[in-house]
Amino acid sequence: MMRRGFLRLRSSSAPRRGLLHLGYLRELSFVAMMIGGVLFAQQSFRAPSTPDNANAHSEQPVYGLTLAESGKKLWVSRERYGISQINLADGIETDRWLLFQSEASFAAHGGDDCATTMRYSLDRRIDLFRGNETIHSEVLPEVFGVMADTDLSQNGRVAVAVSNDKAMKVWLIGGDGTEVEGREFVVPNQLDHVAVAPDGKTIALVSWSHVYLWNVDERRVVTSWKVSHGAAPAERDNRADTLAWSQDGQHFAVGFDDGIVRIWNVETQSLTWEHQADTYKATAVAFDSTGTKLATGGFDKQVRVWDLTENRMLWEREHHSRSIHNLVFAADDNRLYSGSLDGKVCEWAAATGTIMRDLP
Repeated sequence: MMRRGFLRLRSSSAPRRGLLHLGYLRELSFVAMMIGGVLFAQQSFRAPSTPDNANAHSEQPVYGLTLAESGKKLWVSRERYGISQINLADGIETDRWLLFQSEASFAAHGGDDCATTMRYSLDRRIDLFRGNETIHSEVLPEVFGVMADTDLSQNGRVAVAVSNDKAMKVWLIGGDGTEVEGREFVVPNQLDHVAVAPDGKTIALVSWSHVYLWNVDERRVVTSWKVSHGAAPAERDNRADTLAWSQDGQHFAVGFDDGIVRIWNVETQSLTWEHQADTYKATAVAFDSTGTKLATGGFDKQVRVWDLTENRMLWEREHHSRSIHNLVFAADDNRLYSGSLDGKVCEWAAATGTIMRDLP
């Protein structure tokens, strides 16, 4: 993170009259490099409506994928590149908003008509955007110094942030984005991840040992269960790395550090599915719209699709060169989109695992 300050020239000895001291030359060169760097950064952090370089993001890690406009477009969030919108009919990037500086981390985004975006900075500042307009900004208390996770509902109306110090804040965002109501809560455990249900009424909070379901209207935990199968909870160093709700809100999937993915029935809190879904670490999970297929990805760079009704893997493929952190099925379930730390967004045929194209 760059800090603001003053740049001052210093010299250990005065130069002789009529001569330019070598120390000054070095310092002037340094100042010129600094000015050039600042000018370059200012140019880099402008927010064009359309990309000026088709390959500018080719190696920028993908941190979020969200369908928009009833599945016709895809929101893509990349580190130091911002949010771009891709038209899935022709695969062309139509808009780009640069919202993320190097000292800020991507949180989440959602919304069908217009992207609602969360950004969390190292100074504990939370920013909420509608499109590229700031609708809310605040500095969180010190208990949010170590942020565990953030999430947004699919309609962009509920935002949540949780810290490693048993703190949570929930924001309710009005339809036009002008009204934002936030409230802080104490949660029962140190949390790893958070995920808002598709209907925006329930928030899943996952710690090293339990899943807690928080009711947004009642503002309390309504149920909880252990994340491991059996009497003993999971080890503290085997934390949850990814979460996903089924579209009907009936099932909840968690991927862990050891590569295992578990699915629970939310109503009964019973474990319904458990598999070694990644060789090392499971960092992405996604249900299709019917809840009968599950896509998984992680550190072994393999995309896998599972048939949950027949309890078998349909296919596995490797296309990315780095770990996979985002998966989302198309609205008709015929396509699957994967995002990786290698900067690629890939479109797969969901039934066969055939690569259809790489998206910009």
